[in-house]
Amino acid sequence: MCGIIGIYNYEYEHYEQQEAQTYTDEESYTVKISNNIHYNSLQKKIDKVNINLLSSIINKLKLLQNRGRDSYGILLLNKKSLYLYKDIGSINEEKVYENYEQYTFLNNQKKILQNNLYNIGLGHIRYSTSYNNHNKISLYYALPFNGTHPILGEFHLIHNGNINFKPEFVKKYYESYTTDDKYNDSQLLVKIIENIKTSNWLELIRYIIDIIPGA
Repeated sequence: MCGIIGIYNYEYEHYEQQEAQTYTDEESYTVKISNNIHYNSLQKKIDKVNINLLSSIINKLKLLQNRGRDSYGILLLNKKSLYLYKDIGSINEEKVYENYEQYTFLNNQKKILQNNLYNIGLGHIRYSTSYNNHNKISLYYALPFNGTHPILGEFHLIHNGNINFKPEFVKKYYESYTTDDKYNDSQLLVKIIENIKTSNWLELIRYIIDIIPGA
């Protein structure tokens, strides 16, 4: 039993229309900075939008807290960058905000405006229904999990439920797999996705739905 929340931040679209104006998505921030708009001023605006999104994820996960207290994870992302925070136990709002502040402070110190206005937020709280070596309470098993597809690039996965993998099925896609591996079912799903040959995310998702024995 776990809890999952996903948000598309519609405030992002409104912000983009106001800030980018006639600039393309690729050049809007660098052009505006070169036109003497102060970096810190722009970053504060970006942080305000991101904090609203982060707060929404936290508040909705707290409503689902009864579905899991083993660990939790929060992912904010756009097409070019992401912010990820994971921890064990119940949701600790102060720790999340403190970590986010450290993250933005370090980015500001570097004086690099990374396109970090996030428009998507994902959250997960975890409760393992089987406490074996693959499902014990550990930050290692906190979701979201990340992987890298050789063609499609980096991806993150959140999953709720059980996947009853058989070793021979896993080895079909992940040849180096052994039953001694410490991966749980969701981590094995990441490994399988990494090894499916396709150049289209929609095709890959449809394929996964067809082949994975899940509950």
